[in-house]
Amino acid sequence: MAIRALAQAGYNVAVTVRSPRAVLSRYVGRRVLLEDDIADGIRREMDSGAYSAFIPASEGVVLSLDAQVPDLLDKVATSRRAREAGMRVPEEMVFEGPADLAAAAHTLRYPVVIKPAVRTFKAFRADHAAELNGAPIREGAVIVQPFLNGPMSAVAGVMWDSGVHSSTTERWRRIWPLDCGLATWAVTVPRSESLERALASLMSGYSGLFVAQFVDGHLIDLNLRVHSSLPLAVKAGVNLAAIYADLARGVTLPPGHAEPGHTYRWISGDLKGLISSVRSGVMPVRQAVRALSPVPGTVHSMVSWKDPLPMLARLATRLPGHK
Repeated sequence: MAIRALAQAGYNVAVTVRSPRAVLSRYVGRRVLLEDDIADGIRREMDSGAYSAFIPASEGVVLSLDAQVPDLLDKVATSRRAREAGMRVPEEMVFEGPADLAAAAHTLRYPVVIKPAVRTFKAFRADHAAELNGAPIREGAVIVQPFLNGPMSAVAGVMWDSGVHSSTTERWRRIWPLDCGLATWAVTVPRSESLERALASLMSGYSGLFVAQFVDGHLIDLNLRVHSSLPLAVKAGVNLAAIYADLARGVTLPPGHAEPGHTYRWISGDLKGLISSVRSGVMPVRQAVRALSPVPGTVHSMVSWKDPLPMLARLATRLPGHK
């Protein structure tokens, strides 16, 4: 997604890989094989002066590098900063580790969302204490929040010079997984200047890409990396990856904000979510069929017939016997 967006803006894109056999987009200009520590390898590449900017594509890369604002990688600290910025965040309980959470499991008011303070496992919903037995909770601080119902949205953008330089605001209509997931169907909506000011206060000291996720007006997550619906921002007129690269190499740009009304779909996730909703009785079959109907102009996450290799490589990992 970011590779295509940068190539579309005229950038020659280099990508770090751990294997020489990695299947990459046709728009990759150069692959950088990192056989040793990934953080050291990235620093070496950036110190060479051959690049305009570095854009992380995963949580692991973000965590492995020295953060500009370490607090923003810790969800407990992020919640505190968000409150100080005047933002709404869910109530939360913090446990030192899985054992402490297990000991208090019968005292929690379910349903709840379980998430790590620092990203080591995926957030999930629990409806009763028994669901915590054998759950994939790793060592480290664990956060418990009430499960919130309400409209879901996200603000993705570029932080630069102490403010939100450019942004796109999305309303998430459907997600996968159904309780704690990413957008499978989203539409751009008008921005909120007051919310962007609060986000700028929250991320004070940081420069780069971000995506903030909300449920019922509460901040539930903040990620400092490329987000899955980046193609929606590009379609709506704000190529966030290219804007950040331009700013990083000293180009002066006017702020940009996404045009409302553009739509996005993550096809495989949407299909899974709709099938699950039908099976559970939450959605009638007829409504699910209508939801799957193509919408002209919709952009997609990874699917591109002009650049099929990433999609095919991902499908191959789902085949039986793949290692």
